[in-house]
Amino acid sequence: MNIRTLCVLLFVAVFSVAVYAQDATKPKPELTPEQKAKVETAKSKVQDAKQEMQKARETMKQAKDAKEAGNTEQAKQLRDQAKEAARSARNEVKAAKETMRELRKEIREQRKKN
Repeated sequence: MNIRTLCVLLFVAVFSVAVYAQDATKPKPELTPEQKAKVETAKSKVQDAKQEMQKARETMKQAKDAKEAGNTEQAKQLRDQAKEAARSARNEVKAAKETMRELRKEIREQRKKN
């Protein structure tokens, strides 16, 4: 390799590091009030879903106790209630995740514009 090639490679390396450092120091855009509201809504939905799942677990325990006591009809009803509550909670979490995914996509697009 001659000296000219080494100088070009050094220049390219320094230039790429400078560009990377410039991108890293760019201020990140703040969330808009609408985006903040979406985040808070998603967080509250996840909290609600966690509570609902806990209730479903307790209902399943009650169903197990009822079955052991010999009350199979009540056990079946409780088990169905718990399954429905768990399904509902999972759907809420999926919706919250989708909302957050869309919000991240919006933020990425916003950063590209800046």
